[in-house]
Amino acid sequence: MHKITIPIYLTLLFASCQPKETSDVADAIYFGGDIITMESDSATYAEAVAVKDGKIVFVGAKADAEKLQGDRTIINDLQGKTMMPGFIDPHLHPILGSVILNTSFASPFEWNFPWGKV
Repeated sequence: MHKITIPIYLTLLFASCQPKETSDVADAIYFGGDIITMESDSATYAEAVAVKDGKIVFVGAKADAEKLQGDRTIINDLQGKTMMPGFIDPHLHPILGSVILNTSFASPFEWNFPWGKV
């Protein structure tokens, strides 16, 4: 009887120690600060954010985010700082310049343009 139970126990032990599939593991987890989700008109906060391949894959409780942690997951403690969604603004001055340079001006003061003074 003991000869059979030891292999069964070993099989169960090794089966429970299998690593998570890489698709279930986050690249980074953020927590420990005010994480504002911008989900509604009023302030909505989350405890943690998980990111995979540059995309947010989880927003919610820290305990649930930790389930996505793997050996290579980078853990980022915000240390009380605020995290919120953002975007990259290319800054509008180049665009405004292209619009303004093609416009005729009547100005109370002199402007120097590449084609002369106005």
